[in-house]
Amino acid sequence: MIMPHISARKLKKEVFQEINKRLIDSFADIKDKRLLKSFVDELLTSTEKIMLAKRLAVIFMLSEKFSFYRIQKSLKISIV
Repeated sequence: MIMPHISARKLKKEVFQEINKRLIDSFADIKDKRLLKSFVDELLTSTEKIMLAKRLAVIFMLSEKFSFYRIQKSLKISIV
């Protein structure tokens, strides 16, 4: 699996907040699931989609009281 590259150059806090707000607004504006899927497919790489899906699965599994061990083994992730 290819790891996404993150720039070492940090954004100004207000710039990050504005682009983050626009990202959230973009998702919130899409009501049709097919359009949302197309948007996500254009926005994220396969690796990013897997990473996000695993993070959401961890949240779900924790809310369902799965053990850290079971989460780690089921999703093939490291607990660090």
